[in-house]
Amino acid sequence: MRKSREFLRLQAEWYAKLKAEGFDDIEAGGRLPDVDYRNATLRDREAITAYFTVAGAYVHVGHFEQEEHRDVWIFHAEGYSVREIAKRLGLDRNAVHAVIKEHRRKAKLRE
Repeated sequence: MRKSREFLRLQAEWYAKLKAEGFDDIEAGGRLPDVDYRNATLRDREAITAYFTVAGAYVHVGHFEQEEHRDVWIFHAEGYSVREIAKRLGLDRNAVHAVIKEHRRKAKLRE
């Protein structure tokens, strides 16, 4: 199917905007979150990959009450543990866990 010039122009414009914001499209060879798959079955690996793919997309479409919550979710979507996130952001682990739990519910994600 042939794409119009207008479509190609808009596509290039939006790809440039996404790239400028740091979006890394995994379908175009981007990086998946660094997750430990050593003890996971193939089915588990697929589920983990799907979870983090949706979590990564939620960074761009989710509503975050505070910028700090968005930062927590970004680290979570990249595969960081609650402990690592708390240490990097200088937050209490319980607070980090609560933010992840809240946004997991909003994004309709299950652990």
